[in-house]
Amino acid sequence: LSSIFLGPLSDLVGRKPIFFYVMIGSACSFVLQSLVVYFEWNIHYFFLVLFIFGTSGGMALTCGLSFAYVTDTTPKKWLRIRMGILEATIAIGKGTSSLGSNNWIHNNGCNFF
Repeated sequence: LSSIFLGPLSDLVGRKPIFFYVMIGSACSFVLQSLVVYFEWNIHYFFLVLFIFGTSGGMALTCGLSFAYVTDTTPKKWLRIRMGILEATIAIGKGTSSLGSNNWIHNNGCNFF
């Protein structure tokens, strides 16, 4: 929901400050999520993690700002290639994290069924 407000705000104040805000919020939520899991805190702390991640824009704003930044800084001659590289990078990251998570779950004996 916050990406609805932060996206247009990046047109006014610039992409970098909003992108920095998104990265700080994401990093804080990931660190807090790790602490909740490592110290086995109450599961309700994940609501705080989701609140921080959501108010900082989440993945929707991260991807949107990434594409907007590439569009703003790339000459028209190279725009298609750089957009393709950005898409490929996102796809490779998603695939790698999915495979890595799957292997980690199976190697650590996690059974959710």
